[in-house]
Amino acid sequence: MIDKVVNFEHDILIPKCDSYIKNVIQSQGKWEKNVYTAYKEILNKDSIVIEVGAHVGTHTVEIAKLSKHVYTFEIQRFLNQLLAYNLINNECFNVTNFLEITGNDNNILPIEEISYADDRIFNTGVMSVQGLNKPWGYPILQTKLDDKFKFLNRCDLLKIDAEGSEVNIIKGALQFINKTKPAILVEFDGDKDKQEMLALLPNYKFKDVIDTYSEGTVVYENKMMIGEYHDTPA
Repeated sequence: MIDKVVNFEHDILIPKCDSYIKNVIQSQGKWEKNVYTAYKEILNKDSIVIEVGAHVGTHTVEIAKLSKHVYTFEIQRFLNQLLAYNLINNECFNVTNFLEITGNDNNILPIEEISYADDRIFNTGVMSVQGLNKPWGYPILQTKLDDKFKFLNRCDLLKIDAEGSEVNIIKGALQFINKTKPAILVEFDGDKDKQEMLALLPNYKFKDVIDTYSEGTVVYENKMMIGEYHDTPA
């Protein structure tokens, strides 16, 4: 049910059924090298980070090693448990982990309980809130980052990799973003998705961060962009 891989020289537990992330790490020794390079240039031992969509911690462990404190969100219960183990096993004690959804309102949603023990082979990282929102499973709190982090007066990096929920997450975090002006590292699905985010963040200047992987004749692209705040609109 569980495999161990070495990602950026750290041991990470990951579901055995994962056909994508695990294979990339096993073949290359790292997950999303370009994304890693992008946030490594920003972070230091005094950095505060919020990571939405942490999965099992393939980036969280690295971010924690580079930062002062990290707040993470992962909504798949089993992946959240693996994330907690991977953080403890790698002595990352500066992470606060939430089994919660982030979005543009505050409520409770039922989330499907996914089985990772059967013979299916699938990419465990592509489960979206929309796909998991079913009338069975377990109830989970959805919260706006604006409300969740009213107490936080600074944030150096906001990383969002949430499989299609990025625009709603940003909408629910605009007050927090305008207050703390973090660097933003965010996934986008296509040009329409990207343009919506750019419209919401006119004071940010972004550049693309693309990681490309090949599996036989199939080419996969993990599309993210990173931006920093500027006083005048971009």
